[in-house]
Amino acid sequence: MGLQIIKEVTMGLQIIKEVTMKKLSISIIVLLLAAALAFSGGSEETPTASPDAGTLSKPSFLSIAAWGVTGDTYAQYVSVGEALKTKYDISFRVVPTGTDISRMMLLRTGTTDFAAIGSANIYALEALGSFAAMDVGPSQLRAVYLSVGAAGSSAAVRATSDIHTFADLRGKRVPYIVGGPGINAIYKGWLAWGGLTWDDVIKVEVPSTSASYESVLNGVADVTYGPVAGSFAYKLEASPHGIRWLQMPPDAEKWAAFNEYNPMYWAQEFSLGASVSKENTVWGLGAILPSVLALPDTSDDVAYWATKAMWESYDLYKGAIAGMEVSWHLPTYMEVGLGIFPWHEGSIKYLKEIGLWTGRHEAGQKLLIKRQEDVMELWKATREKALDMRMAHTDFPAFWLKARKEKFGDQWFVTYK
Repeated sequence: MGLQIIKEVTMGLQIIKEVTMKKLSISIIVLLLAAALAFSGGSEETPTASPDAGTLSKPSFLSIAAWGVTGDTYAQYVSVGEALKTKYDISFRVVPTGTDISRMMLLRTGTTDFAAIGSANIYALEALGSFAAMDVGPSQLRAVYLSVGAAGSSAAVRATSDIHTFADLRGKRVPYIVGGPGINAIYKGWLAWGGLTWDDVIKVEVPSTSASYESVLNGVADVTYGPVAGSFAYKLEASPHGIRWLQMPPDAEKWAAFNEYNPMYWAQEFSLGASVSKENTVWGLGAILPSVLALPDTSDDVAYWATKAMWESYDLYKGAIAGMEVSWHLPTYMEVGLGIFPWHEGSIKYLKEIGLWTGRHEAGQKLLIKRQEDVMELWKATREKALDMRMAHTDFPAFWLKARKEKFGDQWFVTYK
């Protein structure tokens, strides 16, 4: 997995090196990233102090680690970047990477200002899945921009296939993303929805989320996770095979099976997307997307201006791609969105200025920061104990998960509404 991450990080660096890394060779950067992977043991960021209203300077350049270029989400961030340049003369570089781990490492090593973490957000916060590795660990993250997706995501298959329900996946080819614990958990949840496990299907390893998107179109797999209004979905719809979405209606028993592995999602009905309309809706995954996440020690200037510029440029990009008018509407998230990430102090200053920060958010902020501190404290203690025991790295994830369960029980994570 480490080699795959280094490869993807290097690809991202090729894109931004002329702006941010002119004085460093790529070989040195890769060595630094490898060292970070090997020795970080979880990020140790601490929250910043509240910003002084008179000292916030507008940055000229921002960057974010996001999904691959073939995905619709990448295009959304590019559209936002174009609007920021037009309105505020802020260059916004979108660095494409294929996996959750590689996006997080670009953020944690300071290569990008922000990371776009989708379904893996809880894994990054709580050190689950691939983030439970001894050389990765939890990240203390702060929100700079969040919203609720308009088009959502679900399971896509060829319309010409004999797959109509999740139970029909028995014996079929299901993608498994190397270094992608968030999406892999979704596939596992879908199998559970159909009364299946990985042993009942053919696991097909793919290198990235984008490769997973393309797997059904290319005949590599029989099902894929993907945005209902994603570009991959429209390509599959236009192909000779067509597209069919597997439905996830609000069935309490089925959702309980799915949420056992993916507790951060909810049932949501969508009317926008490929082969989707108000007359032909799809029940799929409601989630927090898009996201723009930073570290707690990101400067208040950067966080404040990123939140301000993204919201005040909204009218310039809301029509760029189907669904963005709803997906990037910040007040909607602040009113109804599920609280998973605490906000950055710089962003909170702006949210207060425009009247979107309430007592509910303040109480939730304290709750979420306390949780991140508790997880990090437990991680450090558990990792130190494992090192004293000279524990093999391959044995550490189970050791960590045991310690985690003893501390938190079955509480996967903390949220507020």
